[in-house]
Amino acid sequence: TNFFLDNRVGGPHIYSRLLYKNLSYKKFINVTNGKTPYKSLKISNLREISKYFFPLEIIINFLEIYFLFKNKNKNKIFFVYTIYNIAPIICGKFLNKKVYWFILEKPTIFSKIIFLIINSVFQLKLVFISRKIAEELNIKKYIYLPPKIDTNFWSKKEHAKIKKKIVITNVGNLNQNKNQLYLIENLEKSKIKYIFNI
Repeated sequence: TNFFLDNRVGGPHIYSRLLYKNLSYKKFINVTNGKTPYKSLKISNLREISKYFFPLEIIINFLEIYFLFKNKNKNKIFFVYTIYNIAPIICGKFLNKKVYWFILEKPTIFSKIIFLIINSVFQLKLVFISRKIAEELNIKKYIYLPPKIDTNFWSKKEHAKIKKKIVITNVGNLNQNKNQLYLIENLEKSKIKYIFNI
């Protein structure tokens, strides 16, 4: 079962779909806070009303998840995406499920505190898409699972063969978490001629 705090289709949703294609699990269920274009179970999203309702949302989400998954034989693994997605972590441990916590974003000071508290209490299986994020949170033991890359195209051998300009289009928020600057810096170091659209 995948748990997404955000109902907008974005990085975590795409990442989970790629993960599903490469794992042997027969079925994935997506649980989102609010409606989403993907087939999923919907739980409450009080943040749409006000961010101050978030603590209440955690309690309500816990109860919703509990009644959806209280059958011990149903969906034994919880994949929880993003730091603030607290309710499925607590409920998963309460229901004695295997909980994998996917950390996809660069932590802020506040989210770092939340992460350290939750992880110290529950001792979760942590999955990072970036080693740098794990270092920032001072985590030594974790699963490193970066987003899928087409290594047939983006291999060192193939770099030498690319003579024409390639066009790279980046779709997403222009912010530090997306780290477009890191991509640009590495393209500059390469010998590839490129056009970079944001």
